[in-house]
Amino acid sequence: METSVNKRFLFLTSLVLLVALAPGSLLMAQLTTGTILGTVKDQTEAVLPGATVTVTNVETGIVRSATTGSRGEYRILALAVGTYDIQASMAGFQTNVHKGMTLSIGREAVVDFFPEGGRRRRAGDGDRRGKRRAGTDPGLPSTR
Repeated sequence: METSVNKRFLFLTSLVLLVALAPGSLLMAQLTTGTILGTVKDQTEAVLPGATVTVTNVETGIVRSATTGSRGEYRILALAVGTYDIQASMAGFQTNVHKGMTLSIGREAVVDFFPEGGRRRRAGDGDRRGKRRAGTDPGLPSTR
């Protein structure tokens, strides 16, 4: 009987420790990485679902990709801190690239894309190829 109680106590203690320590390890992962997110829209600002966004860590060469959702949004989580080149591509549109974006610990860097294509540009359309929207993330390098 006593052995059964000891085993049960050991099991419950282990379970409590596991539950108590697991969020800490998840928190540490969040604290040592960053996220790149944004939207891909055409020149008329219509969203582009199904576009491919690829991020390349310049220092390590590690490549991660995401496909935009129904609202043109993408989110690439748990990226190591460092410098990234980010590109958005979709059939019928020009590939856009942001080079040299620095991602720091815990940062959510917003990088929006406005690729040309899919329709003819009209006179007076703004030149927004691959440029971030003003005010989305002041830490991003200028694309002008």
